[in-house]
Amino acid sequence: MNIHSLMLFRPAKPLEINRSEVLRYIGYGANRPDQLILSLVEDCDDRLAAAIEPKCVYITLPIKVKDDCVIPNGCELRLSGFDIAAHLKGCDTAVFMAATLSEQADRLIRQSAALDMTAGLIMDGCATAAVEQLCDDFEAMLRRQYPNSFLRPRFSPGYGDLPVEIQREFLELLDAPRKIGLCATDSCMLTPRKSVTAVIGIGNESNAACKTGCDACQKRESCVFKS
Repeated sequence: MNIHSLMLFRPAKPLEINRSEVLRYIGYGANRPDQLILSLVEDCDDRLAAAIEPKCVYITLPIKVKDDCVIPNGCELRLSGFDIAAHLKGCDTAVFMAATLSEQADRLIRQSAALDMTAGLIMDGCATAAVEQLCDDFEAMLRRQYPNSFLRPRFSPGYGDLPVEIQREFLELLDAPRKIGLCATDSCMLTPRKSVTAVIGIGNESNAACKTGCDACQKRESCVFKS
């Protein structure tokens, strides 16, 4: 396995966007949308798939897990926080990743919203589902590469008490601006917007204390996307 080397990942086939997730993102939890909305979702899905350039850049590094932080070997990045330390407990290696759908996704969302607000909302939902699918596909690739290891779920800057302020330093580690065109604003927002940065721990044992999905989110009690 390539340690300390930047690697690129591109899906071998077009992303299969989960349309049920799209409907959840646009506010249809337990409610069934009408045929017009379903048709708009299908149209936005098709247009998005034809326009985007999904890709990831990543690096695999040895890590040292302390009580209140995680220290990757060979770089100056420091992951501060009790939550990330608990999440990666038992891991001696981690994959640092950045994924993006490319600027084309943001442009398509803006164009759709300018013509019709509903179409813009649906296109945004499709793009959100697509970038999550890109990350899932990347994670599936890692699981094939590490069949005998336990992989922790993705943990991103801003989750729990891991500061979102490390975003730029995280991207610099991955040379993400040059490799995949991914940057961060002064307020630590990723641009293009439909992008993700995350850490995936690799260990030899499972971690029962490891929180995943909604359980790791500080806004889980007030989330408007929960079905």
